[in-house]
Amino acid sequence: MSFLNKALLAPDNLKKKGKVCTIAEVEEAKAVLRLFPIWATCLPYSIVFAQSTTFFTKQGATVDRTIVPGFDIPATSLQSFICLAIIMIIPIYDLIFVPTARAFTREPSGVTMLQRIGTGMFFSIISMVVEL
Repeated sequence: MSFLNKALLAPDNLKKKGKVCTIAEVEEAKAVLRLFPIWATCLPYSIVFAQSTTFFTKQGATVDRTIVPGFDIPATSLQSFICLAIIMIIPIYDLIFVPTARAFTREPSGVTMLQRIGTGMFFSIISMVVEL
């Protein structure tokens, strides 16, 4: 991002008019541009997240949802299984994965926030490929 440092330099005719950027403005611009890769990778995740709700409803409409004769599970209720899966996986994550990762990485949270985001993006891409 060093190319933005050129904004601090101005031709002699502009210095008199006060059109030079401050160091704070240049650093803020660099900080915003550093977020772009994270924003760009969040787009595929939001596509996967939106896909899962419509996929479960469509799949639920085509499968046999009969538990006992006379009682069918509504197709839209299959979306609740995502929430139930998350509720079941969180204790496994907290009790098994984080302590194990903490032993390897010496990080108090086990893994950094960026590693969590990257892992989530990876698994969402894999789930989208499997879903297709």
